[in-house]
Amino acid sequence: MSKVMITGSFDPVTVGHEDVIRRAARCFDDLRVTVFLNPEKPGMFSPDLRVSLLKQVCAEFPNVTVDFDDGMVADYVKREGIGLILRAVRDEKDLAYEMKMADYNRERSGVETLLLAASPALSSVSSSEVRRRIASGEDYTSLIPTEIRGEIAKIVKNLPLK
Repeated sequence: MSKVMITGSFDPVTVGHEDVIRRAARCFDDLRVTVFLNPEKPGMFSPDLRVSLLKQVCAEFPNVTVDFDDGMVADYVKREGIGLILRAVRDEKDLAYEMKMADYNRERSGVETLLLAASPALSSVSSSEVRRRIASGEDYTSLIPTEIRGEIAKIVKNLPLK
């Protein structure tokens, strides 16, 4: 199998992301996890920090590399020789969005997208929910991977929150 890529904003990486990466790492020999910026989602964490956190989470998987790009997914996959985009879906809303993106990326790059159902126990986990809990001072730790909890706690402590 050619290179497979999981994309996302990973702002921050969650246990849901970690689950999808773990499952994909078992299925594909060459998996790239790439941070892309989404102009529709305000960022809480810098792209460099997102990449650093992802590298910590992915360190146990020898077949996974982490990357960053600030362009379009379709352009990236053509340039990098990616053969398949893998995206997780949690619900019908995700599915509708991902189907549109899959069509767009296929038309622009010729690369197919494989949609993977999120694990039911993690279907309510999202980076948006983590950011919401951080901003409101609620506990968010169960939503982020163990490997990065300490680092996130230090960062959150210094964020200008309400």
